Order: sequence, then structure tokens, then C-alpha cells
Amino acid sequence: MQLPPRSSPRSATAQGAPAAGSAAATRLPAEALALDRERAALVFAAPRGLRQTFAAALVFNAQLARACEEAGEDMVALVRLAFWREAMERALEGGDAGRPEVAALFAGPGGRRTAAAFAPAIAAREGFVEARGFPDVAAYRAFAEATSGALHALLAQLAGRPAEVVEAARAAGTAYGVAGLLRSSRAYARRGAVLVPEELVPPWRVLARAGGVAVPEVARAVRRLLEALPQPEIAPHLARDPLVAVPLRLAVRSRRQLERTGFDPFAPRVGPLPFALLDLLPRLLRRPVR
Repeated sequence: MQLPPRSSPRSATAQGAPAAGSAAATRLPAEALALDRERAALVFAAPRGLRQTFAAALVFNAQLARACEEAGEDMVALVRLAFWREAMERALEGGDAGRPEVAALFAGPGGRRTAAAFAPAIAAREGFVEARGFPDVAAYRAFAEATSGALHALLAQLAGRPAEVVEAARAAGTAYGVAGLLRSSRAYARRGAVLVPEELVPPWRVLARAGGVAVPEVARAVRRLLEALPQPEIAPHLARDPLVAVPLRLAVRSRRQLERTGFDPFAPRVGPLPFALLDLLPRLLRRPVR
């Protein structure tokens, strides 16, 4: 398969993002809310001058995730990831970004720093698509850190937070990725990809559970995975920062959802978190997450 031509109408709309331009760029916060409702509170917690950039980061990250989750075939997922990588590289080289989120992140003087966070995330997703899973717990954690962890660390860097807050945001984002990724198990299983590491349970058993067969070993493996990757210990003064508190809260809520379903990632109630994080933001700003 070939990538859509760089200047073709299809390449500008295939992923559902608005066309580039100032009017489209002003819609980035709404786009972030539509594509990543759980993290969208971060846009409104950002300094006013950074809200467009924060929204662009959430939208771009969501597009990378959608490229993997919604593709019916591995090759389609790889083509879509390559499309976003090429858009990023064109913007870095001063070419036509084509998308407002790409332009906001990579066309300016800070584009190289932003690309340093997203390029490994794209590579990690490509590796997962090709392998259709993770061999062990360490590989699963590395994926969560390269994707969700790197995103939250980048947001803290963009906001000018000190190094200790950046690393706390990375740890909280990784924890959110560890638990939150499992909630996408059903979407990935549709094309034979398995999120639970192979060292904990054979992939064919996970796919059998995805097909509706009762396989208790899968829930036990998920529980062992979460026990092997516990919530990070973050100092209270760091956990008060909303750039740390939001992903940390999301990680806690994701784990609790899995606990309530007996650690079965294919249970009907597993999915988007059933609460509005925007309503919790005032409380997150006042106290640390425990």
C-alpha cells in the first residue's frame, strides 16, 4: 500500500482532522476534547498561551493511537503511522504541515524538541503493530513510557516545569498508559493483536477471551501485570501540580475500573472512564492524588 499523496484531498481528511489554517487551529481544544476526553482537562489547566499547543499535542497523540486501534489490518496501521511521521518531518523541514496540530507542534522553533518526544512514540507503535503484542512485562512498560509517559513529560516541559515535575509527569503518564492501554484490548484483538504480555498468558488464550470464550487465565494475567507495575510513589508537593495530578488520577480510575470487572479487559463495562474529568479539575488543583 502507498501513503496518500502529500497534497491530495484524501491525505488532508482521511484521519478526520480539520484542514490546516488559523480557523482550524482555533478548533484544536474542541478537537482534543472530542478525541481525548480523559486528558482534555490538561488543555484548560495549561497557561493561556500554551492551550493551543497542549491541544495539538493531545490531538496528534490521539491520531497516532487511532491509527493503531481503528485499522483493520496491520499494514493499514503502519501506513497511517508513516503518514503522520512524514507530516511531522515535512513540518520540521519547513514544508506544508497540512494539519493544524502538526503545524502547531513541529513548524515552530521548538519543533525539534517536540519531535524528540513523538518520534520514539511512533516507533514504539510501529514495533507493537509488527509484533502484535509484547513478549514480557518490561516491554509493556517500555511501550507505556514511550507513548503516554513521553506525552505527559513533554507537556510539563512545554509549560516550563522544573525537572522533578517533568519526571513526575512522566511517571504518572506511564502509570496511566499501563492501566489505560488495557481498556483498548477489544479494539486491538479485532486484528489479532494482544496487549497482555506473552510471558503472563499465551496470546491465543487472550484472543479466545476476546471472542467470547470464558478464559479465567486472562484476568489472572492482567492482575499479575498490574501488580508487577504498581502506581508510582510521587511526592505530595509534586502530585499537586495538575500536569501530574491529572494522569495520576486517570491511572487510579483506570485500575479501579479493571478491578471492578475482575481484571477482565474484555468485560462489557471496560471502556472510557465514566466521569467528567473537567468537573474534578478544581479538586485536583487543591490536593494531591493518593
